[in-house]
Amino acid sequence: MTYQNTQRQPTHNLVILGRHVTLLCQYLKMTALTGKDKLIPHALDGITSDILVQDLALVQPFAEIAAKARFPDKPEVVELYCNHVFVNYDCLFDSENVGVYHFYLSCGSPSTALCNPKADT
Repeated sequence: MTYQNTQRQPTHNLVILGRHVTLLCQYLKMTALTGKDKLIPHALDGITSDILVQDLALVQPFAEIAAKARFPDKPEVVELYCNHVFVNYDCLFDSENVGVYHFYLSCGSPSTALCNPKADT
């Protein structure tokens, strides 16, 4: 998910519309027929918007400097930190990473009965 336009990604995913922070998703099913991608904005709540804006304004510049120091021979990793909202250390998140992190953040322990239907109750 990019927060600024790049050569490979001409449409960024983070947009501020008035006082609302939104994430843009692309709907690609009709692209072949219309020749244009449809953009669907998803509004963020106030707390998430505030945290995201603070992250991009305060944390992201530091992360770029740290990435340059940690990966001096990998400019592609530094580019990830410069252009993307979410970076998984030295690569982008994939669906498997997000699923694992989501499980542990929402369930806490793998033995929680609510999240693990095989657990004894």
